[in-house]
Amino acid sequence: MNDKYTRSRLLFAENYEELTNKKVLICGLGGVGGMCFSSLARVGINVSGIDKDYFDITNCNRQLHSENTGLSKASVFAKFYNANCYELLITKESFLEFLKDKEFDLVIDCIDDVKAKCDLAEICYEKGIAFISSGGAAKRIDPTKIKIANWDKTKMCALAKAVRLELKKRKFKGKFKMTYSEEEPMCQGLGSFMGMTGSMGLMLSSLAIQKLQNISFNKK
Repeated sequence: MNDKYTRSRLLFAENYEELTNKKVLICGLGGVGGMCFSSLARVGINVSGIDKDYFDITNCNRQLHSENTGLSKASVFAKFYNANCYELLITKESFLEFLKDKEFDLVIDCIDDVKAKCDLAEICYEKGIAFISSGGAAKRIDPTKIKIANWDKTKMCALAKAVRLELKKRKFKGKFKMTYSEEEPMCQGLGSFMGMTGSMGLMLSSLAIQKLQNISFNKK
């Protein structure tokens, strides 16, 4: 009998049940995080989300479900995917409190606040939670320039550079992968294109699945 996960079961075969028992948290449900969330949820993975913001008209060029202008991103994703999503401003203190009664196998960072990104990295490292992160997807149009590297090996991405500098300042000892673009920025402001933000989110979802299965991204 076919259902909405039939093709996922065919793809992951004997690993499917173990994969879908993993718990994943996506921090940020915007252009990158929303696409990553949708991709993982459609596999059948137990995915939850955090976002404090509401959809506005300027989101419509790049964000899934942004036709729901005026509604909170967390509430829209929770309803559409029948998932647990939370309206929360991420700080070190709020995230530690959030984790007190929850467990996750993987946290995916898709936010753009440098301090909060670094707080997430530190907390996950200290608690032994697998962690991956996204650099910036704005100002670019070429998804073939998206790369994956350890956080201290990124280049050409201002957001990833800011994270790199802050984590080095904090003497961070952990390792985690980041998606980022090596394309030269096309504009000064935060101009954006769904082909880029969506591709970044999909790349993250692929990296997440492979990490959950303990498969190296570059393994042949």
